[in-house]
Amino acid sequence: MILSVVLDLNIGDFGTNLMERPQQPMKVLQKMVGKHVTVKLKNNRVLRGVLVNYDDCMNLILDEGEEMDQKGENVVVKYGRLVIRGTH
Repeated sequence: MILSVVLDLNIGDFGTNLMERPQQPMKVLQKMVGKHVTVKLKNNRVLRGVLVNYDDCMNLILDEGEEMDQKGENVVVKYGRLVIRGTH
């Protein structure tokens, strides 16, 4: 139940700012495998971890999964491996 995937990117991670031009979400996810991502769910929960894998339905698998506070600054709960169900 993913509302949006907010990627923790710095300008220059891929030689350019990814926000400058629209990209297909799957291509962005492909580039983010093995990197830290932040996921905001429909219920406004914020999860963070290392993207291990994803599929066409935007199901995500994160390692080192953590739930963050609403501002995304403080860890509320550490989960380890997370499987996040995407929308179909």
